[in-house]
Amino acid sequence: MLIQPIPPTPELIAEAVLAAQARQKQRPFEYDIFLSYATADEKRAEQIRDALEAKGLSCFMSSKELSGGDNFSEVIRDALTTSREVCLLFSPNSAKSEWVLTEWGAAWAFKKRIVPILYRIDVVSLPERLKTLQVIDFSDIDKYISQIVCRSRKEE
Repeated sequence: MLIQPIPPTPELIAEAVLAAQARQKQRPFEYDIFLSYATADEKRAEQIRDALEAKGLSCFMSSKELSGGDNFSEVIRDALTTSREVCLLFSPNSAKSEWVLTEWGAAWAFKKRIVPILYRIDVVSLPERLKTLQVIDFSDIDKYISQIVCRSRKEE
C-alpha cells in the first residue's frame, strides 16, 4: 500500500513562511561592513578595514577572507547578505570593475546601506544610482568611521 503525502494547506505554507522570516530577522550579522573595492585599490581598502577593526567592527574584505578552492562568487554573495552595510571604495579603478558594480548592485537589491567613499574621483563621475547617496571623501574617512560606530551601537 502506497501512502500519498498530503499537500500542505495555504495556512501551513503561510505559517512556514512567517517562521522562516522570523528566523532570518533573528539571525545576527556575520559582518558589520562589506568592503567593496577594486583590486588596484587594495592598499586604501586595507586602511579602511584597519580603521574599522580598530573600533571593534567586523569587516569582510575578499582578499583576506577567500581561500584557495573557494567559490568566490558564493562567498561574496553570502558575505553581502550577512553584512549590515556596504562600504564602497569608489575610484577610477572601481568605476571600471565588473565585480564592484556587481557588489554594489547586489547590495542595492538586498536593500543594504551603501556608503560610497570617493578616492581620486568626484561625485559627477558616479553612476546615477550612486549619485543619490550621501558620499564621503577618502580624506575624511574618520567621519565614516564615527558614523558606522554610531549606527552599529543603535542596532545592538
